[in-house]
Amino acid sequence: MKNGKAWLFGLFILVGCALLGYHLTLNAIPKVIYRVAQKRIGIPVNTVAKPGPIDETARSVVMPNPDFLYATAFYDLKNGPLKLKGSLPADDYWSLALYQPNTVNFFVRNDQQFTSNTVELVLATPSQAKQFN
Repeated sequence: MKNGKAWLFGLFILVGCALLGYHLTLNAIPKVIYRVAQKRIGIPVNTVAKPGPIDETARSVVMPNPDFLYATAFYDLKNGPLKLKGSLPADDYWSLALYQPNTVNFFVRNDQQFTSNTVELVLATPSQAKQFN
C-alpha cells in the first residue's frame, strides 16, 4: 500500500508541474517579455514610436529588413477603447499586425485588404465593444 501512495503522490507532483509549466509558458512568461520590451523601448502607453530607418546592425528588431519601416506601440484599454487612425502609402506594400500583451497575434492586414490608404481601427475589450454594436 505504501508503494501505491508514493505512485499517487508522484503523479500528483507531475500533474502539478505540468499545469505550472503550461501556465508559465502561455501566460506569465510572455507578459514578462512584453513588460521588459515596453521598459526597454521606453514609450508611454497608447503612443506610437516610429524609429528612423534601420540597417543590418540594428538590434531593436530581430533580423531587421532595411526595406521596412517599423513602428511600435504599447496599448492600454483600462480607460476605454483606443482609436487608431493613419494614412499609409497608396502605391507601396504595407502591413499592420497587432498583438496582445501575451504575444498572441489577433489582427493582421496588408494594403490589399483595405479599400483605401486610410486605416481607422478601434481597439476595445469585449465589454467595451458592445457600445459599438
